[in-house]
Amino acid sequence: RAHTNMIREREERQRKGIKHQVKHIRGKTVILTFAMQGWGNWVNTAFFVLFTAIFNCTGSDGSQDDCSYEQEVTWRLVYGLGTLLVFILFIGRWMY
Repeated sequence: RAHTNMIREREERQRKGIKHQVKHIRGKTVILTFAMQGWGNWVNTAFFVLFTAIFNCTGSDGSQDDCSYEQEVTWRLVYGLGTLLVFILFIGRWMY
């Protein structure tokens, strides 16, 4: 009987310790989620500007060139890059 009580007490201490660790990690996870959203938006905008400059459709030269094809390629590249990164994230979460 005493042995069973000792096992229960040890399991209870382990559960409390795990709950404390999860609460501590949960706070960090929430903060990192919101911080990474800001960084993601900044990097996404930087890629849009970069691809627009590569395709020379910035409009800085005052020309009225039709850049609709280049704009379409730009948003597809940025969208595809984001999809690739999410896919890599899912693979990492699945494996570890």
